[in-house]
Amino acid sequence: MSQFNEQVDFHDFEVKLQQGFAASKWQDVRVILAVSGGADSVAMLRSVAALRPDDSIGDLHVVHVNHGWRGEHSDGDQEFVVDLCARWNIECHCIGMPAGQRTEEEARNQRYQTFHEKACELGARYVFMAHTQDDQIETLIDRIFRGTGLSGLLGIPRTRRLDHGITLLRPMLLHRRAEVIDYLQDLGQDYREDSSNQTLDYKRNRIRNELLPLLKLQYHSEADQAVLRLKEMASELFEYLSTDAKKLVDQALVSCDEQQLTLDCRCFAGVASVVVREALLQVWQQAKWPRQGMTRSHWLQLEAIVLSTSEAVMFPGSIRAEKNGEQLLLTRR
Repeated sequence: MSQFNEQVDFHDFEVKLQQGFAASKWQDVRVILAVSGGADSVAMLRSVAALRPDDSIGDLHVVHVNHGWRGEHSDGDQEFVVDLCARWNIECHCIGMPAGQRTEEEARNQRYQTFHEKACELGARYVFMAHTQDDQIETLIDRIFRGTGLSGLLGIPRTRRLDHGITLLRPMLLHRRAEVIDYLQDLGQDYREDSSNQTLDYKRNRIRNELLPLLKLQYHSEADQAVLRLKEMASELFEYLSTDAKKLVDQALVSCDEQQLTLDCRCFAGVASVVVREALLQVWQQAKWPRQGMTRSHWLQLEAIVLSTSEAVMFPGSIRAEKNGEQLLLTRR
């Protein structure tokens, strides 16, 4: 079966996933599935396995990262994933992380690094991750309350480039968590429950279990959908802004490498402030410089240097900004 046939008895969940990213696009390449053992990733594994044509020449590999944070429960998750893969004849790679205290962000970055390395090792074209629309909503709410710019309202991207020829893809980003549970129940498929998902020690859990239910109950019954509509409007506006900023970068960028950028500041005269800052962000990304420490006040300060004379200034990431006549030199120390 080389093409998807809607007459075949696929589950509605599988049909929706297929419509979002057709099996014909990945059936003949190697794909890595990031599987924790939780409901979302198990549903992804089952649906992708069901959609994979019998005559495909590509293959599926599961990568399970065991941080060991929950002791025997973490080991139980790993055993569950290994058994599930054996049942479906899918090769499983379990990666144990070294012991030590890490934040959720550090652990997440560690997982992404692991998936990247494994994809390079195995020659995989795609890495599939099981984020759902609920994850999208929770991420957006978190960013809104932390304070975010327009780009932050774009939410979790559907795709992300990991390396040349390797793309991270989230095929379930339009599925709701309730659809995941219904699908697994229809299949009679069990999954692992992570008890830490219920604790209120983590901000993401507080958003999921306290804040969002409160917003829907006492403020707006469709608060989650309102957040998604905000994301769509932000995406439309950002696309327009990004296009203008790219044109400005093409005009202003004199030279660029990972150590130094040179910009012709005359190109920025009379340009809207928001476009100037987006252009500066784009050249920052082009040079692959770290953005974590760059706050709104930093971008405003950098914009001011572009538009006027100023002494040399150091920015987060050891980036030095210095005006030389009509040119701005940005140098990474």
